[in-house]
Amino acid sequence: MLHGVGGRTVEEAKDRMSYQEAMAWAEYIRRRGSLNWGMRLESGFALLATQINRALGGKAEFEDFMMHKDVVEADISDVAKLLGVRGVK
Repeated sequence: MLHGVGGRTVEEAKDRMSYQEAMAWAEYIRRRGSLNWGMRLESGFALLATQINRALGGKAEFEDFMMHKDVVEADISDVAKLLGVRGVK
């Protein structure tokens, strides 16, 4: 996927991405969550911090360690708009 994107502009990449590839990325995002590496790292560290906290008798929740939890993530309709796909809601 995303073959040949390196060194291209976003506009060129969007022009070259097929509908099937866009849908494959949408499915990946739906199954595995955000493509934002920062959020993925934060989630992993939050999980680790929660486990350590609980092992030491704490009662903190996973969300307590998610500093950027309230940041709005893109959903499938945002991805479709970015790619110029019509009819996705």
